[in-house]
Amino acid sequence: VKSIKAFLDNTLPLDYFKQDLISILQKLGISKWHRLNVNQKTINEIKIERISGALTNVIYKVTYKKYHPLLLRIYGANIDSIIDRESELKILAKLSKKNIGPKLLGCFTNGRFEQFLNNSITLNHLQIREPKISRIIARRMKELHTGIILDVEEKSMGPMCWNLIFKWIDIIEKIFKEKNYSIKQQKDLLIVDFETYKQQVLNLKKFLNKNYNNGLYFNELVFCHNDTQYGNLLFYNPKNEEEYQDNNENSDVEEEDLIDEIVSGTNSTKFDKKLVVIDFEYSGSNIPAYDITNHFCEWMANYHDPEKSYYLDEKMYPSKEERLNFIGSYIQYHAFINNNNNNNNNLNKDMDDIKKLYNECILWRPVNSVYWALWGIVKKIEEEEFTKFNINIDKIGGINGERYVIKNLGEEEEVNEEEEAEIEENNQVSDDDFDYFKYALNKNGIFIGDLIQLNLTEKDIIDKDRLKDVKFMDCEFL
Repeated sequence: VKSIKAFLDNTLPLDYFKQDLISILQKLGISKWHRLNVNQKTINEIKIERISGALTNVIYKVTYKKYHPLLLRIYGANIDSIIDRESELKILAKLSKKNIGPKLLGCFTNGRFEQFLNNSITLNHLQIREPKISRIIARRMKELHTGIILDVEEKSMGPMCWNLIFKWIDIIEKIFKEKNYSIKQQKDLLIVDFETYKQQVLNLKKFLNKNYNNGLYFNELVFCHNDTQYGNLLFYNPKNEEEYQDNNENSDVEEEDLIDEIVSGTNSTKFDKKLVVIDFEYSGSNIPAYDITNHFCEWMANYHDPEKSYYLDEKMYPSKEERLNFIGSYIQYHAFINNNNNNNNNLNKDMDDIKKLYNECILWRPVNSVYWALWGIVKKIEEEEFTKFNINIDKIGGINGERYVIKNLGEEEEVNEEEEAEIEENNQVSDDDFDYFKYALNKNGIFIGDLIQLNLTEKDIIDKDRLKDVKFMDCEFL
Protein backbone atom coordinates (compact mmCIF):
# COMPACT_ATOMS: atom_id res chain seq x y z
CA VAL A 1 0.00 0.00 0.00
CA LYS A 2 1.41 3.36 -1.04
CA SER A 3 2.20 5.93 1.63
CA ILE A 4 3.12 9.60 1.17
CA LYS A 5 4.24 12.47 3.38
CA ALA A 6 1.29 14.85 3.32
CA PHE A 7 -0.84 16.47 6.01
CA LEU A 8 -4.60 16.81 5.53
CA ASP A 9 -6.04 19.53 7.75
CA ASN A 10 -9.77 19.13 8.36
CA THR A 11 -9.96 22.53 10.09
CA LEU A 12 -9.48 24.29 6.75
CA PRO A 13 -12.40 25.92 4.93
CA LEU A 14 -14.28 23.23 3.04
CA ASP A 15 -13.04 24.05 -0.48
CA TYR A 16 -9.40 24.10 0.65
CA PHE A 17 -9.95 20.83 2.48
CA LYS A 18 -11.37 19.23 -0.68
CA GLN A 19 -8.56 20.64 -2.80
CA ASP A 20 -5.93 19.03 -0.58
CA LEU A 21 -7.91 15.81 -0.47
CA ILE A 22 -7.96 15.57 -4.29
CA SER A 23 -4.24 16.22 -4.46
CA ILE A 24 -3.54 13.42 -1.97
CA LEU A 25 -5.76 11.04 -3.96
CA GLN A 26 -3.75 11.89 -7.08
CA LYS A 27 -0.42 11.24 -5.38
CA LEU A 28 -1.61 7.96 -3.85
CA GLY A 29 -2.88 6.76 -7.24
CA ILE A 30 -6.12 5.38 -5.81
CA SER A 31 -8.13 3.66 -8.54
CA LYS A 32 -10.29 6.10 -10.58
CA TRP A 33 -10.04 8.75 -7.87
CA HIS A 34 -6.51 9.70 -8.91
CA ARG A 35 -7.91 10.98 -12.23
CA LEU A 36 -9.77 13.85 -10.56
CA ASN A 37 -8.48 17.33 -11.31
CA VAL A 38 -8.34 20.19 -8.84
CA ASN A 39 -10.94 22.57 -10.24
CA GLN A 40 -14.03 24.24 -8.87
CA LYS A 41 -16.43 21.88 -10.67
CA THR A 42 -14.85 18.80 -9.12
CA ILE A 43 -14.61 20.46 -5.72
CA ASN A 44 -18.33 21.24 -5.85
CA GLU A 45 -19.24 17.68 -6.86
CA ILE A 46 -17.23 15.86 -4.18
CA LYS A 47 -19.37 15.16 -1.13
CA ILE A 48 -17.88 14.68 2.34
CA GLU A 49 -19.95 13.31 5.20
CA ARG A 50 -18.66 12.87 8.73
CA ILE A 51 -19.43 9.50 10.31
CA SER A 52 -20.04 9.54 14.04
CA GLY A 53 -18.95 6.99 16.60
CA ALA A 54 -15.15 7.00 16.34
CA LEU A 55 -13.43 8.29 19.46
CA THR A 56 -9.79 8.36 18.32
CA ASN A 57 -10.25 9.53 14.72
CA VAL A 58 -12.38 11.73 12.55
CA ILE A 59 -13.94 9.51 9.89
CA TYR A 60 -15.56 10.65 6.66
CA LYS A 61 -17.42 9.06 3.79
CA VAL A 62 -16.17 10.60 0.53
CA THR A 63 -18.37 10.30 -2.57
CA TYR A 64 -18.11 11.51 -6.15
CA LYS A 65 -20.63 10.71 -8.89
CA LYS A 66 -20.69 6.93 -9.53
CA TYR A 67 -17.28 6.21 -8.01
CA HIS A 68 -17.15 3.67 -5.21
CA PRO A 69 -17.17 5.70 -1.96
CA LEU A 70 -14.02 6.01 0.13
CA LEU A 71 -13.60 5.98 3.88
CA LEU A 72 -11.27 8.77 4.95
CA ARG A 73 -9.73 8.41 8.39
CA ILE A 74 -7.92 11.43 9.89
CA TYR A 75 -6.04 10.53 13.02
CA GLY A 76 -6.88 12.26 16.27
CA ALA A 77 -4.61 15.00 17.55
CA ASN A 78 -1.61 14.04 19.66
CA ILE A 79 -2.60 10.43 20.39
CA ASP A 80 0.77 8.73 19.87
CA SER A 81 0.58 7.58 23.49
CA ILE A 82 -2.73 5.87 22.71
CA ILE A 83 -2.10 4.19 19.34
CA ASP A 84 1.07 2.95 17.67
CA ARG A 85 0.29 3.83 14.04
CA GLU A 86 3.28 1.96 12.62
CA SER A 87 2.23 -1.21 14.40
CA GLU A 88 -1.38 -0.67 13.34
CA LEU A 89 -0.43 -0.45 9.66
CA LYS A 90 1.58 -3.68 9.93
CA ILE A 91 -1.45 -5.37 11.42
CA LEU A 92 -3.72 -4.03 8.66
CA ALA A 93 -1.33 -5.42 6.05
CA LYS A 94 -1.45 -8.80 7.77
CA LEU A 95 -5.25 -8.69 7.88
CA SER A 96 -5.56 -7.72 4.21
CA LYS A 97 -3.70 -10.89 3.22
CA LYS A 98 -6.47 -12.84 4.96
CA ASN A 99 -9.23 -10.64 3.46
CA ILE A 100 -10.27 -9.51 6.94
CA GLY A 101 -11.83 -6.07 7.28
CA PRO A 102 -11.96 -3.23 4.73
CA LYS A 103 -9.12 -2.89 2.23
CA LEU A 104 -6.41 -0.34 2.95
CA LEU A 105 -6.07 1.90 -0.13
CA GLY A 106 -3.41 4.46 0.76
CA CYS A 107 -1.79 6.29 3.66
CA PHE A 108 -0.62 9.83 4.34
CA THR A 109 1.03 11.47 7.35
CA ASN A 110 -2.04 11.95 9.53
CA GLY A 111 -4.52 9.54 8.03
CA ARG A 112 -5.45 6.99 5.42
CA PHE A 113 -8.05 5.93 2.87
CA GLU A 114 -9.91 2.63 3.20
CA GLN A 115 -12.56 0.74 1.31
CA PHE A 116 -15.99 2.03 2.32
CA LEU A 117 -18.36 -0.85 3.01
CA ASN A 118 -21.23 0.88 1.32
CA ASN A 119 -23.87 -1.81 1.56
CA SER A 120 -23.57 -2.43 5.28
CA ILE A 121 -25.39 -2.12 8.59
CA THR A 122 -23.63 -1.02 11.75
CA LEU A 123 -25.05 -2.83 14.75
CA ASN A 124 -26.50 -0.83 17.61
CA HIS A 125 -26.21 -1.36 21.36
CA LEU A 126 -29.37 -3.48 21.49
CA GLN A 127 -28.78 -5.68 18.45
CA ILE A 128 -25.55 -7.17 19.84
CA ARG A 129 -27.71 -8.63 22.64
CA GLU A 130 -29.80 -10.77 20.27
CA PRO A 131 -28.84 -14.40 21.07
CA LYS A 132 -28.29 -15.44 17.44
CA ILE A 133 -26.31 -12.32 16.60
CA SER A 134 -24.27 -12.86 19.75
CA ARG A 135 -23.40 -16.39 18.60
CA ILE A 136 -22.34 -15.05 15.20
CA ILE A 137 -20.04 -12.53 16.90
CA ALA A 138 -18.59 -15.34 19.03
CA ARG A 139 -17.82 -17.53 16.02
CA ARG A 140 -16.27 -14.67 14.08
CA MET A 141 -14.14 -13.77 17.09
CA LYS A 142 -12.96 -17.39 17.26
CA GLU A 143 -12.04 -17.25 13.56
CA LEU A 144 -9.99 -14.11 14.20
CA HIS A 145 -8.24 -15.63 17.21
CA THR A 146 -7.29 -18.77 15.29
CA GLY A 147 -6.85 -17.31 11.80
CA ILE A 148 -4.16 -14.68 12.43
CA ILE A 149 -0.97 -16.26 13.73
CA LEU A 150 1.21 -14.23 16.08
CA ASP A 151 4.93 -14.36 15.42
CA VAL A 152 7.52 -15.08 18.11
CA GLU A 153 8.28 -11.40 18.65
CA GLU A 154 4.61 -10.55 19.18
CA LYS A 155 4.18 -13.38 21.66
CA SER A 156 7.37 -12.53 23.52
CA MET A 157 5.92 -9.11 24.38
CA GLY A 158 3.20 -10.75 26.47
CA PRO A 159 -0.38 -9.44 26.71
CA MET A 160 -0.40 -5.99 25.13
CA CYS A 161 -3.01 -4.79 27.63
CA TRP A 162 -0.46 -4.93 30.45
CA ASN A 163 2.21 -3.17 28.39
CA LEU A 164 -0.12 -0.25 27.65
CA ILE A 165 -1.56 -0.13 31.16
CA PHE A 166 1.85 0.48 32.71
CA LYS A 167 2.86 2.86 29.93
CA TRP A 168 -0.24 4.95 30.64
CA ILE A 169 0.24 4.74 34.41
CA ASP A 170 3.69 6.29 33.96
CA ILE A 171 2.24 9.04 31.76
CA ILE A 172 -0.53 9.82 34.26
CA GLU A 173 1.88 9.81 37.19
CA LYS A 174 4.05 12.35 35.39
CA ILE A 175 1.07 14.54 34.48
CA PHE A 176 -0.36 14.42 38.01
CA LYS A 177 2.98 15.61 39.39
CA GLU A 178 3.45 18.32 36.77
CA LYS A 179 -0.06 19.66 37.28
CA ASN A 180 0.00 19.21 41.06
CA TYR A 181 -3.16 17.10 41.10
CA SER A 182 -4.58 17.09 44.62
CA ILE A 183 -5.69 13.86 46.31
CA LYS A 184 -9.29 14.94 45.68
CA GLN A 185 -8.61 15.44 41.96
CA GLN A 186 -6.98 12.01 41.80
CA LYS A 187 -9.95 10.39 43.52
CA ASP A 188 -12.36 12.19 41.18
CA LEU A 189 -10.85 10.07 38.39
CA LEU A 190 -9.53 6.95 40.13
CA ILE A 191 -11.87 6.66 43.19
CA VAL A 192 -8.72 6.15 45.29
CA ASP A 193 -5.50 8.18 45.33
CA PHE A 194 -2.95 7.48 42.60
CA GLU A 195 -0.43 5.55 44.72
CA THR A 196 -3.15 3.26 46.08
CA TYR A 197 -4.52 2.79 42.57
CA LYS A 198 -1.12 1.88 41.14
CA GLN A 199 -0.56 -0.67 43.90
CA GLN A 200 -3.97 -2.24 43.25
CA VAL A 201 -3.08 -2.67 39.58
CA LEU A 202 0.24 -4.29 40.51
CA ASN A 203 -1.54 -6.62 42.94
CA LEU A 204 -4.02 -7.60 40.22
CA LYS A 205 -1.25 -8.43 37.79
CA LYS A 206 0.59 -10.48 40.40
CA PHE A 207 -2.62 -12.38 41.18
CA LEU A 208 -3.32 -13.17 37.52
CA ASN A 209 0.26 -14.16 36.79
CA LYS A 210 -0.08 -16.99 39.31
CA ASN A 211 -2.80 -18.45 37.09
CA TYR A 212 -0.63 -18.30 33.96
CA ASN A 213 2.69 -20.00 34.65
CA ASN A 214 3.98 -17.05 36.68
CA GLY A 215 3.24 -14.58 33.90
CA LEU A 216 4.59 -16.65 31.01
CA TYR A 217 1.64 -16.27 28.66
CA PHE A 218 3.41 -17.41 25.48
CA ASN A 219 1.12 -20.36 24.68
CA GLU A 220 -2.04 -18.54 25.77
CA LEU A 221 -1.75 -15.54 23.48
CA VAL A 222 -3.79 -15.05 20.32
CA PHE A 223 -4.45 -12.16 17.96
CA CYS A 224 -7.29 -10.12 19.52
CA HIS A 225 -9.34 -7.19 18.25
CA ASN A 226 -9.63 -5.72 21.78
CA ASP A 227 -12.38 -3.23 20.88
CA THR A 228 -15.47 -5.14 19.72
CA GLN A 229 -17.97 -2.46 20.67
CA TYR A 230 -21.17 -2.36 18.64
CA GLY A 231 -19.95 0.47 16.39
CA ASN A 232 -17.14 -1.76 15.10
CA LEU A 233 -19.46 -4.60 14.06
CA LEU A 234 -21.12 -4.49 10.64
CA PHE A 235 -23.29 -6.78 8.60
CA TYR A 236 -21.99 -6.32 5.08
CA ASN A 237 -23.76 -7.32 1.86
CA PRO A 238 -21.45 -6.73 -1.13
CA LYS A 239 -23.94 -7.85 -3.79
CA ASN A 240 -24.70 -4.31 -4.96
CA GLU A 241 -21.17 -2.89 -4.74
CA GLU A 242 -20.50 -3.30 -8.44
CA GLU A 243 -23.58 -1.29 -9.31
CA TYR A 244 -23.15 1.57 -6.89
CA GLN A 245 -25.45 4.40 -7.95
CA ASP A 246 -24.78 8.05 -7.23
CA ASN A 247 -28.27 8.60 -5.87
CA ASN A 248 -27.67 5.83 -3.31
CA GLU A 249 -31.36 4.93 -3.29
CA ASN A 250 -30.88 1.19 -3.54
CA SER A 251 -27.36 0.77 -2.20
CA ASP A 252 -28.14 0.43 1.50
CA VAL A 253 -29.16 -2.85 3.02
CA GLU A 254 -32.70 -2.86 4.40
CA GLU A 255 -31.63 -2.97 8.02
CA GLU A 256 -34.80 -4.23 9.65
CA ASP A 257 -35.27 -6.97 7.05
CA LEU A 258 -31.76 -8.37 7.41
CA ILE A 259 -31.71 -8.21 11.21
CA ASP A 260 -35.17 -9.82 11.36
CA GLU A 261 -34.02 -12.58 9.03
CA ILE A 262 -31.00 -13.30 11.22
CA VAL A 263 -32.94 -13.19 14.48
CA SER A 264 -35.89 -15.27 13.28
CA GLY A 265 -33.91 -17.74 11.17
CA THR A 266 -32.33 -21.05 12.07
CA ASN A 267 -29.08 -21.52 13.94
CA SER A 268 -27.09 -22.01 10.74
CA THR A 269 -23.83 -20.18 10.10
CA LYS A 270 -24.91 -18.76 6.74
CA PHE A 271 -24.79 -15.16 8.01
CA ASP A 272 -21.39 -15.49 9.69
CA LYS A 273 -19.36 -14.26 6.74
CA LYS A 274 -21.54 -11.16 6.48
CA LEU A 275 -20.34 -9.96 9.87
CA VAL A 276 -17.33 -7.71 9.41
CA VAL A 277 -15.22 -6.31 12.23
CA ILE A 278 -13.63 -2.91 11.58
CA ASP A 279 -11.21 -0.54 13.34
CA PHE A 280 -8.22 -2.63 14.40
CA GLU A 281 -6.44 0.29 16.11
CA TYR A 282 -6.22 -1.51 19.45
CA SER A 283 -5.65 -5.03 18.15
CA GLY A 284 -2.75 -7.23 19.13
CA SER A 285 -1.69 -10.07 21.40
CA ASN A 286 -3.89 -10.89 24.38
CA ILE A 287 -5.52 -13.97 25.81
CA PRO A 288 -8.99 -14.86 24.43
CA ALA A 289 -10.74 -14.11 27.75
CA TYR A 290 -9.57 -10.50 27.58
CA ASP A 291 -11.12 -9.96 24.14
CA ILE A 292 -14.35 -11.66 25.17
CA THR A 293 -14.71 -9.82 28.48
CA ASN A 294 -14.10 -6.55 26.60
CA HIS A 295 -17.06 -7.38 24.37
CA PHE A 296 -19.23 -8.24 27.37
CA CYS A 297 -18.37 -4.90 28.97
CA GLU A 298 -19.38 -3.10 25.77
CA TRP A 299 -22.93 -4.36 26.33
CA MET A 300 -23.16 -1.72 29.08
CA ALA A 301 -22.37 1.17 26.73
CA ASN A 302 -24.57 3.35 24.56
CA TYR A 303 -22.21 5.81 22.90
CA HIS A 304 -25.13 7.44 21.09
CA ASP A 305 -27.03 8.39 24.21
CA PRO A 306 -27.71 12.13 23.76
CA GLU A 307 -27.08 12.94 27.43
CA LYS A 308 -24.82 10.27 28.98
CA SER A 309 -22.77 8.67 26.22
CA TYR A 310 -20.01 8.02 28.78
CA TYR A 311 -22.23 6.00 31.13
CA LEU A 312 -21.80 2.25 31.63
CA ASP A 313 -25.03 0.69 32.86
CA GLU A 314 -24.15 -2.41 34.89
CA LYS A 315 -27.76 -3.62 34.59
CA MET A 316 -27.08 -4.11 30.87
CA TYR A 317 -24.09 -6.41 31.47
CA PRO A 318 -24.85 -9.84 29.97
CA SER A 319 -26.45 -12.32 32.32
CA LYS A 320 -24.91 -15.68 33.12
CA GLU A 321 -27.07 -17.28 30.42
CA GLU A 322 -26.11 -14.65 27.84
CA ARG A 323 -22.41 -15.09 28.58
CA LEU A 324 -22.73 -18.87 28.32
CA ASN A 325 -24.55 -18.45 25.00
CA PHE A 326 -21.57 -16.52 23.63
CA ILE A 327 -18.82 -18.61 25.23
CA GLY A 328 -20.49 -21.89 24.27
CA SER A 329 -20.59 -20.84 20.61
CA TYR A 330 -16.97 -19.68 20.82
CA ILE A 331 -15.70 -22.96 22.32
CA GLN A 332 -17.81 -25.34 20.23
CA TYR A 333 -16.86 -23.61 16.99
CA HIS A 334 -13.39 -25.06 17.55
CA ALA A 335 -14.74 -28.50 16.68
CA PHE A 336 -16.24 -27.16 13.45
CA ILE A 337 -12.96 -25.54 12.42
CA ASN A 338 -11.01 -28.75 12.93
CA ASN A 339 -13.74 -30.99 11.50
CA ASN A 340 -13.78 -33.07 14.69
CA ASN A 341 -16.71 -35.28 15.58
CA ASN A 342 -18.78 -34.20 18.56
CA ASN A 343 -18.27 -37.42 20.51
CA ASN A 344 -18.66 -37.65 24.27
CA ASN A 345 -14.99 -36.94 24.92
CA ASN A 346 -15.13 -33.75 22.86
CA LEU A 347 -18.36 -32.67 24.55
CA ASN A 348 -16.88 -33.22 27.99
CA LYS A 349 -13.79 -31.24 27.00
CA ASP A 350 -15.99 -28.47 25.62
CA MET A 351 -17.85 -28.25 28.92
CA ASP A 352 -14.57 -27.98 30.82
CA ASP A 353 -13.31 -25.34 28.38
CA ILE A 354 -16.56 -23.35 28.64
CA LYS A 355 -16.31 -23.32 32.43
CA LYS A 356 -12.65 -22.30 32.32
CA LEU A 357 -13.24 -19.48 29.82
CA TYR A 358 -16.32 -18.22 31.68
CA ASN A 359 -14.29 -17.88 34.88
CA GLU A 360 -11.34 -16.30 33.06
CA CYS A 361 -13.64 -13.61 31.67
CA ILE A 362 -14.49 -12.60 35.24
CA LEU A 363 -10.82 -12.53 36.22
CA TRP A 364 -9.82 -10.36 33.25
CA ARG A 365 -12.72 -7.91 33.52
CA PRO A 366 -10.89 -5.64 36.01
CA VAL A 367 -7.85 -5.60 33.71
CA ASN A 368 -10.01 -4.49 30.81
CA SER A 369 -11.63 -1.84 33.00
CA VAL A 370 -8.25 -0.43 34.06
CA TYR A 371 -7.12 -0.37 30.43
CA TRP A 372 -10.02 1.76 29.21
CA ALA A 373 -10.03 3.95 32.34
CA LEU A 374 -6.40 4.91 31.79
CA TRP A 375 -7.03 5.29 28.06
CA GLY A 376 -9.77 7.83 28.75
CA ILE A 377 -7.64 9.84 31.17
CA VAL A 378 -4.58 9.96 28.91
CA LYS A 379 -6.62 10.83 25.85
CA LYS A 380 -8.46 13.68 27.55
CA ILE A 381 -5.35 15.21 29.13
CA GLU A 382 -3.25 14.96 25.98
CA GLU A 383 -6.05 16.44 23.85
CA GLU A 384 -6.27 19.36 26.27
CA GLU A 385 -2.51 19.90 25.99
CA PHE A 386 -2.72 19.82 22.20
CA THR A 387 -5.58 22.34 22.14
CA LYS A 388 -3.77 24.58 24.61
CA PHE A 389 -0.72 24.93 22.37
CA ASN A 390 -2.53 24.78 19.02
CA ILE A 391 -3.35 28.50 18.96
CA ASN A 392 -2.42 30.96 16.21
CA ILE A 393 -0.53 28.32 14.27
CA ASP A 394 0.96 29.33 10.92
CA LYS A 395 0.38 26.34 8.65
CA ILE A 396 2.71 26.24 5.68
CA GLY A 397 2.63 23.88 2.76
CA GLY A 398 -0.64 22.52 1.56
CA ILE A 399 -0.21 19.42 -0.53
CA ASN A 400 0.62 21.56 -3.57
CA GLY A 401 2.69 24.13 -1.67
CA GLU A 402 -0.15 26.46 -0.71
CA ARG A 403 0.25 28.58 2.42
CA TYR A 404 -2.56 28.73 4.94
CA VAL A 405 -2.71 30.73 8.14
CA ILE A 406 -5.27 29.28 10.55
CA LYS A 407 -5.97 31.12 13.80
CA ASN A 408 -8.29 30.43 16.69
CA LEU A 409 -10.95 33.11 16.69
CA GLY A 410 -10.71 35.62 19.50
CA GLU A 411 -13.68 37.28 21.10
CA GLU A 412 -13.50 40.26 18.78
CA GLU A 413 -12.96 38.28 15.58
CA GLU A 414 -15.83 37.27 13.35
CA VAL A 415 -16.47 34.46 10.92
CA ASN A 416 -18.62 34.43 7.85
CA GLU A 417 -21.76 32.64 9.07
CA GLU A 418 -22.64 31.24 5.65
CA GLU A 419 -19.19 29.69 5.25
CA GLU A 420 -19.26 28.27 8.76
CA ALA A 421 -22.70 26.76 8.18
CA GLU A 422 -21.51 25.16 4.96
CA ILE A 423 -18.57 23.53 6.72
CA GLU A 424 -20.77 22.21 9.49
CA GLU A 425 -23.35 20.88 7.06
CA ASN A 426 -20.97 19.22 4.65
CA ASN A 427 -17.92 18.49 6.77
CA GLN A 428 -19.62 18.13 10.13
CA VAL A 429 -16.40 19.11 11.89
CA SER A 430 -17.39 19.55 15.52
CA ASP A 431 -15.82 19.16 18.93
CA ASP A 432 -15.91 15.68 20.38
CA ASP A 433 -18.19 16.10 23.39
CA PHE A 434 -17.58 12.62 24.79
CA ASP A 435 -16.76 12.93 28.50
CA TYR A 436 -13.60 10.85 28.85
CA PHE A 437 -13.15 11.61 32.54
CA LYS A 438 -16.65 10.41 33.48
CA TYR A 439 -16.12 7.36 31.27
CA ALA A 440 -12.86 6.64 33.13
CA LEU A 441 -14.66 6.98 36.47
CA ASN A 442 -17.26 4.44 35.32
CA LYS A 443 -14.53 2.00 34.27
CA ASN A 444 -12.70 2.48 37.56
CA GLY A 445 -15.94 1.77 39.38
CA ILE A 446 -16.00 -1.67 37.74
CA PHE A 447 -12.29 -2.19 38.50
CA ILE A 448 -12.58 -1.39 42.21
CA GLY A 449 -15.84 -3.34 42.58
CA ASP A 450 -14.29 -6.44 41.02
CA LEU A 451 -11.20 -6.23 43.24
CA ILE A 452 -13.37 -6.09 46.36
CA GLN A 453 -15.50 -9.06 45.28
CA LEU A 454 -12.45 -11.10 44.24
CA ASN A 455 -11.00 -10.44 47.72
CA LEU A 456 -8.02 -8.61 46.23
CA THR A 457 -8.62 -5.46 48.25
CA GLU A 458 -10.70 -4.13 51.13
CA LYS A 459 -13.67 -1.81 50.89
CA ASP A 460 -12.12 0.47 53.50
CA ILE A 461 -9.55 1.79 50.99
CA ILE A 462 -12.44 3.82 49.57
CA ASP A 463 -13.85 6.96 51.14
CA LYS A 464 -17.50 6.50 52.10
CA ASP A 465 -18.60 9.31 49.81
CA ARG A 466 -16.86 7.52 46.88
CA LEU A 467 -18.68 4.20 47.31
CA LYS A 468 -21.48 5.49 45.09
CA ASP A 469 -19.06 5.31 42.14
CA VAL A 470 -18.21 1.63 42.70
CA LYS A 471 -20.03 -0.92 40.53
CA PHE A 472 -20.56 -4.36 42.08
CA MET A 473 -21.11 -6.83 39.24
CA ASP A 474 -21.49 -10.60 39.03
CA CYS A 475 -18.23 -12.25 40.10
CA GLU A 476 -19.58 -15.74 40.81
CA PHE A 477 -17.49 -18.50 39.21
CA LEU A 478 -18.85 -21.68 37.66
